[in-house]
Amino acid sequence: MLVSLYSGETLSNVWVGDADKETHVIPFFVAPGGPVHLLITGYAQNVYRFSGAVGRVRRVTVMGHHPAAVAGLPRDTVEFTPACLPYGMFRAGEGPGRDIARRHFGRVPDSIVHDYSPFRVRIDTRLHVDQPPPPGPRPGTGENETDRLYLYSPGGVANLDPRALVSAAPTGAYRTLPQEAGIRQLVRAGALVQITEREVRAWQARARRRGVDGNEAHGGWLRNAYRVTRPIIVPSGLCGAHSVELFLPTPAYLTGNPCHSTLYFADGTKRGPR
Repeated sequence: MLVSLYSGETLSNVWVGDADKETHVIPFFVAPGGPVHLLITGYAQNVYRFSGAVGRVRRVTVMGHHPAAVAGLPRDTVEFTPACLPYGMFRAGEGPGRDIARRHFGRVPDSIVHDYSPFRVRIDTRLHVDQPPPPGPRPGTGENETDRLYLYSPGGVANLDPRALVSAAPTGAYRTLPQEAGIRQLVRAGALVQITEREVRAWQARARRRGVDGNEAHGGWLRNAYRVTRPIIVPSGLCGAHSVELFLPTPAYLTGNPCHSTLYFADGTKRGPR
């Protein structure tokens, strides 16, 4: 069987390969049945987490653009190959993907599934992609950071033990969780505080005195703009729709990669895409 995917809908508390990038978890549930050889090709830093009748899985071959790991299977059933396959190559098993699959399996796979960001992959006699359950009450609902977490990652955060992962790359526990989970973590710890319009106006005045265009700073009108109260490790993966605005005294208050987020410093300077 062959699975082609990009990333998952659950964040990981453990990084694989690079702590400055977010890592996703894709659950694989194995129903009872006959033996399975699985080929997984993915793009992002992913952990493929197996549960259920895992004894069916005789071999898993993992390839992808970024490092990956496997949880829930014996080490001797997992192999990693350096092949880097373009995302979508295996759509419907057509084109080059079909030939590569034949090379690994010796024949065309019995089942192929291609999905951008699966909530869960289920294995019975074939492969299936399960959708996330309907949204229900969650602790913290109504809290901006929790709402954003489950908007982008319906599976929330998976708690894994890095020592239990099978990977060809380094692994470790994030000191600050990735993306919205990390923002929520820092807010609850008091390291991030919602910015006020008065603070934004004060920064704009300092920016104008330095000849910096301060009109682009509009954190006071956004819910995902924060004042940094103490030095932090910025969450990984604050790119695109996950980006935030951070107001901080100096660059020394921040360690890590803010990606597309904008940084506003107390002296009226800024750094980032805005």
